[in-house]
Amino acid sequence: MEPFAGERAYILTSRDEHHATKMIERGIISGLLSAGIKVGDLKGLPIPVVRYEIGRDGESGGIYIRQSPRDGRAIDIKFFNSKGGDISLNQKKAIEQLFFREDFDRVSMDKVGEIVVPPRALEYYKTGYLDAIREEVIKASRQKIVIDYAYSSASIIFPSILGYMDIDVISLNAFTNASKITKSYEEFRDSLNRLSDIVTTVKANAGFLIDTGAEKLFLVDENGKIVRDDMAMMIVSYLVMKENKNKRAVIAVPINASSVIDEIAKKFGINIKRTATNFGSGTVVENDRDIILVCDSMGGFIFPEFQNAFDAMYAIGKILELTGKENITIGKVGEEIPTFEVLHKSVPCPWDKKGQTMRQALEDVKNRKADLVEGVKYI
Repeated sequence: MEPFAGERAYILTSRDEHHATKMIERGIISGLLSAGIKVGDLKGLPIPVVRYEIGRDGESGGIYIRQSPRDGRAIDIKFFNSKGGDISLNQKKAIEQLFFREDFDRVSMDKVGEIVVPPRALEYYKTGYLDAIREEVIKASRQKIVIDYAYSSASIIFPSILGYMDIDVISLNAFTNASKITKSYEEFRDSLNRLSDIVTTVKANAGFLIDTGAEKLFLVDENGKIVRDDMAMMIVSYLVMKENKNKRAVIAVPINASSVIDEIAKKFGINIKRTATNFGSGTVVENDRDIILVCDSMGGFIFPEFQNAFDAMYAIGKILELTGKENITIGKVGEEIPTFEVLHKSVPCPWDKKGQTMRQALEDVKNRKADLVEGVKYI
């Protein structure tokens, strides 16, 4: 197994604005230094910028610490590999085992690592973003949008990118706030409803809500309608398929996505690849160079043309580019997609019966068409 890092490696660290995550980040930095590792402290930059920076100046990986967006009592520690993607499951297990065994090396005083501040992280990201996007198309479309930054650190860099593309933007909550990182479901819905009201009031072309990590994106169309996550996946996929019609291209979607996506892909001559519902950034794209879009049906979009990771900021730019090129709105695209509903039901199962249940499910599909990407899917 490839080690995450060793002596003389260079690791980036970053975190959100919560006081607890600042404390934990400093503890992790101290541990890395004591192991002889050089640390690049990016402080409070958003996750996509950290991922994009990794590998630019010889970094071996990165670590991001945040308060959980769903549970204010929990802290998430995300580990990135040398390409900015998520580390493998085996590496995660190895780090956990080493941590609990306290089985890690310490270097002598003359080999202790140093802390540096990477000077060009924002510059690299902004330059790469503008090189990848067709800003002339966005400028010509002269769209008006509303963005709720949800107090995320995306507000540090994204306004300057949007300004360069000459977009009329109304920004909400465009500053960081340590007490607003975690949101209950009710607070999340209230944010979307408020965004919807503002979109209709100012007659904007679209509204966007960015999560606090700047990875996930939620849409409101020009009519103020809150777009369901699975419909947002269909809309973005439709726009990308139309742009790449009859090309050798693949769009990756979760195994539980509606078969409507296959109907749309057939229309445009695009291939669909099914993935597990919970996959790490970078893992899907690394194994298939023909993939032009990865969706997770929960607000996550990966555009490999820019980077192999979820990035809400780039997703906004790409949506504006594709809708501007076609002179169409998100709502109008939604009307082109066949109506569909996905119903969910959970059935309780005792832990000691799970193996038996899976074996029975596999037996039942022996002579039937099924997908075994994750569990058993009857077709």
